[in-house]
Amino acid sequence: MWDSSTGEAVTPVLRHAGDVRYTILGQQNRLITLSQPDLMSAWELKGCDLAPDILTDFAKLRSGRYLNTGGVLLALMPAELAELSRSLRERAPPLFEGHHSSQPGR
Repeated sequence: MWDSSTGEAVTPVLRHAGDVRYTILGQQNRLITLSQPDLMSAWELKGCDLAPDILTDFAKLRSGRYLNTGGVLLALMPAELAELSRSLRERAPPLFEGHHSSQPGR
């Protein structure tokens, strides 16, 4: 999810099997999505104590992309992903607990 006024990510990437067709913010902070092929998902949106810049950087790491100031979604280069992963592991180790893959953010 992105803040439409700033273009900054406000959640990590919410993975879907296909293209998202509809989203609805439901009661009790639940995000409902309908994606191809007719798959409905419910996401519990919970508050957290992480700083907004950490959430933004984690979303960039997970997606491999960032939104530039012109509103264009651009890919991060491998060196940028490696540096972002290193930085996040230092600033927010709990995000990586239980993740033992060699790929950053996976």
